[in-house]
Amino acid sequence: MQLAQYGSRRTATPRLRAVLATREAWAYACQGDARAFQRAVGLAEDHHAEGLRDGDADTPTVRSLDAAELAGVIGARYRDLARFDGKHARAAQRYIGRALDSRHPSYARNRAFDLIGLARTHLITREPDRAAELIGEAVPLAGQWVSGRVGTKLREFHTESAPFATVPTMREAREAVATLATT
Repeated sequence: MQLAQYGSRRTATPRLRAVLATREAWAYACQGDARAFQRAVGLAEDHHAEGLRDGDADTPTVRSLDAAELAGVIGARYRDLARFDGKHARAAQRYIGRALDSRHPSYARNRAFDLIGLARTHLITREPDRAAELIGEAVPLAGQWVSGRVGTKLREFHTESAPFATVPTMREAREAVATLATT
């Protein structure tokens, strides 16, 4: 990612630079490098704040990186980082919450991702009831995408929530996920 950033430093649009910085942050999150992760997140936010310029020739994928999407991506990466140090789960919750608050309701698939990701952060902070509540909101949205990445995220939640399987609300949430996955 650093090579891509370096090679495109003169020609990349602000949104493309933001996307590349989020990918760099993801790599650092996977390594558990909090300092480098936070630096890359800061770059992504700075580049994104530069906004769209007239004539930017970004692809539709890059152009779709609005404030809600950026917050969701950063929140998900903070969740990855929280696997190394649980204190980052609260930052993940703030970012994903911001994504949910600002995302247009018509983006149901993205909303499902946000809800599932937020639920997974509540597993890290040992709040199974809140995690189950969020999955309860996600399951009705997830039905049409259960065979794709949304389904993968739901199955990951199911695995990660196993330690809380005896909590009544979690038992119901896990059953809903299992039922959805088998349909």
